[in-house]
Amino acid sequence: MGGKALLFVILGFNLILMVAGLNYNRSSTRAVENDVDFFYYNELNNLALTGANIALNELAINNAWESGYDDLEFGNGKIDIDVINISGVEKKLVVTAKINNKEKKIYLNTRPGSFANYANYTSKWPGNGYLGTGDTIFGRFHTQDQLNVKGKPVFLGPASAKKGLKKLDNNTYPEFHPNFSIDDQPKPPIPSELFTKATEAGHVFASGNQNVDVKIKFNQNGTITYQQKVNNGSWSTEATEPLTTFAPNGILYLPKGDVYLQGTVSGQVTVVAEHSAGNGHGNVYIEDNVLLKNDPRTNSSSTDALSIICSNDIKIVNNAANRSNVEIFAAIFSEKGGLTIHDHNMPASGYLTVYGSLVEEESKITGYANASGTITKGYNQKIYYDNRFLSNPPKYFPLTGKLELASWLEIPIKD
Repeated sequence: MGGKALLFVILGFNLILMVAGLNYNRSSTRAVENDVDFFYYNELNNLALTGANIALNELAINNAWESGYDDLEFGNGKIDIDVINISGVEKKLVVTAKINNKEKKIYLNTRPGSFANYANYTSKWPGNGYLGTGDTIFGRFHTQDQLNVKGKPVFLGPASAKKGLKKLDNNTYPEFHPNFSIDDQPKPPIPSELFTKATEAGHVFASGNQNVDVKIKFNQNGTITYQQKVNNGSWSTEATEPLTTFAPNGILYLPKGDVYLQGTVSGQVTVVAEHSAGNGHGNVYIEDNVLLKNDPRTNSSSTDALSIICSNDIKIVNNAANRSNVEIFAAIFSEKGGLTIHDHNMPASGYLTVYGSLVEEESKITGYANASGTITKGYNQKIYYDNRFLSNPPKYFPLTGKLELASWLEIPIKD
């Protein structure tokens, strides 16, 4: 190989190495830039999540909080929180996290919390009452008392109690999915607005200040068949009316008396039984299954819903219709009582199933079991939560007094 050729080869190798070195330097620079970008993007995401948690915590402490934050310094960045009052009871939060010239936004919508968010809630737990083998709660559970358990009850949702958990014997192994915790959530009285709403566009069953009992049967065609009795008189003749004209807003309100209930609901209905001046009133007696025309378990677009709100107990009647399982599709709220059996000597009658939400003042007895846990009187109890209530709770159901998160939207990072 001649001298010039050798020189060209050497120069060629040098040029290749220079180009390779340049590309290597560029790749190294880009790798460093990517690492830096990843670091800032990750930190910006964490900063935005921190801002969202700060905002939700402020609202948890004070529902009326609206001052927000401007350039709140946190770590290597800053956080803006804007609070927008949507309707007086709903708030929108806009969280902006900022690091250098980059921004990340999170939009959160909140609304008043509903007691319909609980599959089962009870203020008091009787000393001789417990949830045991065969009892299953499908959804969120809470008691303001001590939770008594025996055997192997199953909780398929967050479970909590203000005064802790008590196992009634050494063979008790409750199943909590996902967990059990200590919490405090007092229950309010029946909302006073219900009577006002009922007089405006619902139906009020009343006869002066006298006691009025009402029998209601819901029909699949959207009508109701009802009878009423004043004091100790006779039952009136049955009457059937379209619900849309009988009570346009769906509220059926009894100021003083007891309601006897059965049937299949078409539409959205709220049944209210108050006790007024008489503590013996304000009960709801379940005479047969209370169902929905469009079952939300098989029809996700179902809008049929029932709320049962009463001052005292919801009682399962001991009759032929209730001797082989009972189903109640409803959000139930009892101000001073709970769900129970009317006759404590009724035979073992299968399962008492609530599909919706059960909020009680006191967890009452729905069945008696022998030493092995087998029901000998009344019912095993199952409570399934109606998941529709998470995003669309019943309109007139009592509220928790706290705001809850309704939606969360994250916007991609903006350079």
